[in-house]
Amino acid sequence: MPRLNNFAITYHNEALVDGAGSQLYRIYGIYALTRLYHVSYYHSPIQRIGYQGVLLLEKNEENLELTQRYNETFHIPSDVEVPADAKVIDLCFIEKESLAELIEEARSDPSKFFLVKIAFANNILDKKPSALAYARAISPFKKKPSPLFRIAIHVRWGDLPIGFSQRLLPNRYYIMVAQKIMETLERAEIPYVCELHTELPSKSFTVTPNHYGVEGRLKEPMLLDPEQYKIEDFNAIANLKKWINHDPIETLEKLATADIVVMSISSFSFLAAMLNETGTAVYFPFFHSPMPGWLQHFPSFLFDEQLEKYCKQWQLKRASRSA
Repeated sequence: MPRLNNFAITYHNEALVDGAGSQLYRIYGIYALTRLYHVSYYHSPIQRIGYQGVLLLEKNEENLELTQRYNETFHIPSDVEVPADAKVIDLCFIEKESLAELIEEARSDPSKFFLVKIAFANNILDKKPSALAYARAISPFKKKPSPLFRIAIHVRWGDLPIGFSQRLLPNRYYIMVAQKIMETLERAEIPYVCELHTELPSKSFTVTPNHYGVEGRLKEPMLLDPEQYKIEDFNAIANLKKWINHDPIETLEKLATADIVVMSISSFSFLAAMLNETGTAVYFPFFHSPMPGWLQHFPSFLFDEQLEKYCKQWQLKRASRSA
């Protein structure tokens, strides 16, 4: 089907200023939406990042250079130029029926250009997560050949204890999943490495409602302390490589090129797994529906079957590359 050139969708980059992972997920989701509906994509970069990581929260600083780096790394070329007289429609959410009506209006009036600014495409994409494959196809990260199977665990810590503690999964969950994957790989005699990617404060400090990145989540000061996170629990995973407070864009690349990503309840996790062209993810239910092919830890017997199947497929692919 030919693309509709007088109708474009773009990211409403002023509607909600939160973390980079959340905003980039929305940008790539909007790109996927344009491919699903055969309309044009117009790129609007991130204007501002609210939460930029726990170390910057600790310093109470904003890093404008980091925002620029995100925009450079995750730039998606626009399909069209938007004329000055375009009809601009600002929306927060979009429903399938509303989008269809707007598209039909544009088809009936080709002399007019319609630009629809959307903050969230979830109402459509969560019902059709397979569409996110369009975003995966333009991932900026490419996996390098390796004889080792890479397990990448993303633990979303950072600021969660002060505002979103309900999103904190217990450490034993990650450890249990990682050990199950390692046992499966060892039975199949597949060599592997296991990585932990997370962030935690360098010292105990008080976060106030006026700290940069808090964005109204606090009514009174709260303490963040490295001891809260119990990083030592992960010593139960043998030969674990720990990446703590690493550069966030490089962390996304490591996650997006792993053979299996153990996800948090996190858009940062989701973004990395979504952009992972060759691997899979262990998904824990949260805001967004999983992409086809991801593994779900519950029920456990299905997870075991899916994991065994995936590891066998990985072995076959490795054998075909070395043949």
